[in-house]
Amino acid sequence: MSSFKLDAGALEQAVQQAVDAHRKDVQPVMDRFCRTWQGRPTSQVKPALRAEFARHGLDTNAATIADLAVRVSNGERIERH
Repeated sequence: MSSFKLDAGALEQAVQQAVDAHRKDVQPVMDRFCRTWQGRPTSQVKPALRAEFARHGLDTNAATIADLAVRVSNGERIERH
């Protein structure tokens, strides 16, 4: 009979590396999005932002979309943390 031991530290490190890689891939896309949509009304930014997030497999609630849309409209950079 074999035993399986989970190395929680290694798993956490692998997950963090995957998150960091995804963030690195998505950030240039978000930077372009912000440049394109800055200054536009949030009513236009919200659906575009939701669609952009969906293209990258990100599901975000309405309150977050509304907050981010205001920030994009104001010309702020959006960074994933």
